[in-house]
Amino acid sequence: MRSPAYITLSRHNVYYFRYPLPKAIQSAGVAREIKVSLHTRDSRRALQTSRLLAYVGDIMANKAIQGGMTYAEIRAILREHFTAFLHNQRNQIESTGQLSGQGVHALRNSMDLGLRGMGTSDDANAIANKFIAQHQLPIKEGTAQYDTFKAEFDKAFRAYCAKAVELNAEFDTYSFETIEVQPVETGTSAQTGISVGALIDRYVQERNTGKNWTAKTEREYRAMFAFLAEILVQERDCRTLTVADGRKVKEALTQRKRTNTRRGFTPRRAKKPDAVSTSADTLHVKTVNKHIMAYSGLFRWAKMNGYLPTNIFEGLAIKYKKKEARTAFSKDQISRMVQELHDNTGGLVRKDSQKWGTLLGIFTGARLNEIAQLTPGDVRQIDGIWCLDINEHDAGKHLKTEAAKRIVPVHPRLIEFGFLEFVQAVREAGHDKLLHELTYDKNNGYGRNLGRWFNETLLVRLGMKDKKLVFHSLRHTMVTELLQSGVSDGITKAIVGHAQTGVTMEVYFTDGYKPEQLVQAISLVHR
Repeated sequence: MRSPAYITLSRHNVYYFRYPLPKAIQSAGVAREIKVSLHTRDSRRALQTSRLLAYVGDIMANKAIQGGMTYAEIRAILREHFTAFLHNQRNQIESTGQLSGQGVHALRNSMDLGLRGMGTSDDANAIANKFIAQHQLPIKEGTAQYDTFKAEFDKAFRAYCAKAVELNAEFDTYSFETIEVQPVETGTSAQTGISVGALIDRYVQERNTGKNWTAKTEREYRAMFAFLAEILVQERDCRTLTVADGRKVKEALTQRKRTNTRRGFTPRRAKKPDAVSTSADTLHVKTVNKHIMAYSGLFRWAKMNGYLPTNIFEGLAIKYKKKEARTAFSKDQISRMVQELHDNTGGLVRKDSQKWGTLLGIFTGARLNEIAQLTPGDVRQIDGIWCLDINEHDAGKHLKTEAAKRIVPVHPRLIEFGFLEFVQAVREAGHDKLLHELTYDKNNGYGRNLGRWFNETLLVRLGMKDKKLVFHSLRHTMVTELLQSGVSDGITKAIVGHAQTGVTMEVYFTDGYKPEQLVQAISLVHR
């Protein structure tokens, strides 16, 4: 008997009932779901009880949302929705470059036509209904409130398109002007502005409020900002900063000695006192640029929020010739790996996590930590197809980007190898994690030991050790194989969790591809 989505099994084999609250009645700081113990280990009894609770929950939720939405609430949710798209648009431009001429033209047309550019009134209604369903809004078609929502959606969409065009145009030119430093009178509160330390605190607080950072990312940024505050002086008025101060920070970074910033100690191989400093002792150019980009993000935010007139770190990143990027495994290498993982003729596989963690990497292209933090409940059937639900639903889970939340079909060969039986055994044993042998590391998540075993044992013993081949290369391999098999760029991105681009994909194709489409594509790889 297959358990419905609202039943979960704890590690003590006790069934729990989980009921997600509709967004329309969720409140800030309050849990988004109700979770209660059913006090039973009997699956049939749990199913009967949970069905009754789900029925009652639906009745109560419907009553709670019958009040509808106010005009202000409609505008608020639309503002939040399109603000998120603008944020993603900026990130995409900063990552891959400006929009194409065709992309800008499409935005301008949408800015002029709004929902009228989507075709018939039925098409516009379909878009509005999709948004309402996605956000579980208490708005019904045919009511006055529905007409108000459509009108506001049209205005918000036009405004988004106009802002996106404006955002793209920001990258058309460069700004090299310097700031004329004004004397600051000491002892006068009205002229103290905001200090470097206070600016950093406000920026970090806002990033945390928006849940833009994981705990690991916050630690890394705080360490980088601590160095910035040390060089610029934490109490200094930000209005006195100039591009020269940006260059000063850059110079300090290029001369900074290497340390293990993650653990807070210096390397054991210390130099002799009279030794001459070399580039090997200082930060790598890539690390210097990582700091500068973090500082540039801080000051860009400060400029946008009216704290400063310019970004003193814009354009200060060092151009350098990058090393050869990681490459994909060959088909022969993948075949040898799969055979060893399945047959274990060399005795290299000593744990289930080593076998199934690596096979999942091969046959899904998922990131190491995405695989390592899977739970038994994340393996489920959708439209009759077994899939991995890669999500952040459980405590301790973190994904790299919003696009990383996705459904990935289980490859037919994984099913052939007995993956579903392995999942069932883990579920029956009451483990919270699918690869329950893996332990958590605050800097590297759950995937550290699996990555080490793959890179330092499996590849070495199979004679595949190469500095350009690591666990992440399995991801490169999946992308390569999909594209070479004629799979579209959109479906490839959906499988590996890359962000989709363009107004059509970002705004209107929010439901994504069907599992049937994805499994047809993924089945073409590693057959």
